[in-house]
Amino acid sequence: DDAERAAAEAVLDGLTYFDAIMARAYLVPSRKDWFDEACRQPNSATRWWLIPCSASTYDEFAHSQISLTDAAYILYTAVYVLGPAVAPLLAKELDDSYQQADSRKQVLKVLAALPTDEAFTILLDRLDTKYVRPALLSAMAAFPARAARLLAERVADNEDVRRLLSAHLLS
Repeated sequence: DDAERAAAEAVLDGLTYFDAIMARAYLVPSRKDWFDEACRQPNSATRWWLIPCSASTYDEFAHSQISLTDAAYILYTAVYVLGPAVAPLLAKELDDSYQQADSRKQVLKVLAALPTDEAFTILLDRLDTKYVRPALLSAMAAFPARAARLLAERVADNEDVRRLLSAHLLS
């Protein structure tokens, strides 16, 4: 209940050593002040995963400055917490100059499953980059009306998109 929660927060608030600072941000993600304090802590064996797994808003994920692809559970936490609003963070991951192939494919797979124009457009904007085409084809199959509409908007400028739309409409 609320009284027990308040009592627990009071105990946690009195703890100031590193592990407690990190743990309380994780245990009570609604406390932005605790999250901000945890972000100011030096790097450690736990900070890299506790910070993003404690984030509860888009801004907190962005502020954490930790790659969503460092571990699958970090990516899935972001998707769980933010839902489709995670798309811009995923776009940032795709545009990072250093990526592992499996991490890139994982981000693309998540983007392809998001039911938004923004996610589809992120894929379409990166059509000529590595591993994007299979993810785009998956998104086209999952969201055929969205694919037809967004591809049609670009056919005048891009022959590759014209071919994709043609194949999509014929399938």
